[in-house]
Amino acid sequence: MRAFFLGCCLLGLQITTFGQWIPTNGPYGGGVMLLSAYGNDLYTATNDKMYLSTDTGSNWSCISSGLPDVLNRIMTMVRLDTFLFIGTQDMDGLVFRAGTGTYQWTIMQNGLHIHDFPTSMEIFGGDIYLATIYGVYRSENAGELWNSMNTGLAGITCLVLQAHDDRLYAGTDQGSIFYLDDPVVGWLPFNTAPLPSNCDIFCLCFRDSLLFAGTSKGVFRTADGGCSWDTCNTGLTYTYVVNMAWDSMYLYATGGWDGVFRSADNGNNWEPVNTGLPYRPVNTIDREYN
Repeated sequence: MRAFFLGCCLLGLQITTFGQWIPTNGPYGGGVMLLSAYGNDLYTATNDKMYLSTDTGSNWSCISSGLPDVLNRIMTMVRLDTFLFIGTQDMDGLVFRAGTGTYQWTIMQNGLHIHDFPTSMEIFGGDIYLATIYGVYRSENAGELWNSMNTGLAGITCLVLQAHDDRLYAGTDQGSIFYLDDPVVGWLPFNTAPLPSNCDIFCLCFRDSLLFAGTSKGVFRTADGGCSWDTCNTGLTYTYVVNMAWDSMYLYATGGWDGVFRSADNGNNWEPVNTGLPYRPVNTIDREYN
């Protein structure tokens, strides 16, 4: 069974491909900021806590040991081997790491600067990459040391990192996308045809030969490697798209107060899919396979 999970205002919800939204058994008490599925492990970050479910949301356990009592704005999360990482834009912008056996969190700031404020993390080539509002960093030793990876990105804020095939892609706050093949060479421009210059790129979604960009101006699509872009907003009642996902039938988009939308024709037309969804501000959508 394929299931999609949403991060909403106060709780997590799940949907099978042909069903409606049903609530999971928690977590409750705060906005769900992030969701990530790794095998049978489903992680969620609320405003200030971390939770783990190993049974597709039927039960949740708090895994916040070692995190500050006052912690807000957990913005990004990724798992590398036996470690789970989170980045927060509170507490001067800190990165924390926990082993998946104990889930005891420690700060991993060696090489980072105060007020870097993480925006995205991704695994590429066996290393962990961290995007912040002041640049991109790479760690070759599971967060023990971070090194700057800004060649080709000078003065540009990266909002999202996305690995696909043998490349790492970076979406920025200037409507531009860069890619990394080789850390020695650095970042290279991807899209020769730019997106609107004042559009923030919040997510990148690859589906077959297409690349979709979820932005502050809606959804854009390229079929020719960024040489041209189509605007794909027909049917969307908001144009602030922060997260996208897809299955064999539909493309999904979310990020606004109107909930979740899906497209059966690769973004040409969108329709709302909110039956059973009591809270429409949806922050994130993730999928899990059994």
